[in-house]
Amino acid sequence: MDVVLLPAVRRIGHEPARTPIRDTRYAIRSLHEARAYLAHPGLGARLQQFAEAMLKIRDRSAREILGNPDDLKLRSSATLFALVSPPGSVFDRVLDRYFEGERDLNTVQLVEKASQSWSERHADDQRANSPKVQWI
Repeated sequence: MDVVLLPAVRRIGHEPARTPIRDTRYAIRSLHEARAYLAHPGLGARLQQFAEAMLKIRDRSAREILGNPDDLKLRSSATLFALVSPPGSVFDRVLDRYFEGERDLNTVQLVEKASQSWSERHADDQRANSPKVQWI
């Protein structure tokens, strides 16, 4: 049996030293990383194949198929990748099938915080690297 890792957003504020390795090793830190993961010929294809396989299973819940907490990881991962995919993607369909179309609110909030944090860091970088103009 193949093992499929369900990538998720890294929890903001958790230091790698204090967070179990399994929570950070494969964690995605931004929407940019999520897009890159999907674009990867191996990782993205495998994740999409897994999602398609989940859609072929009928009359069972995600919890019955995967158990807990993997059903929660599925919802979080599907939410993350639905955010960076076109409407109606395989990830949207997984959310529709197993979670009544509801995205994982924690994942959405983490993505928003990560995006704000990324924007703030890069805004500071841009200000620091922009030429200084002195008006005379």
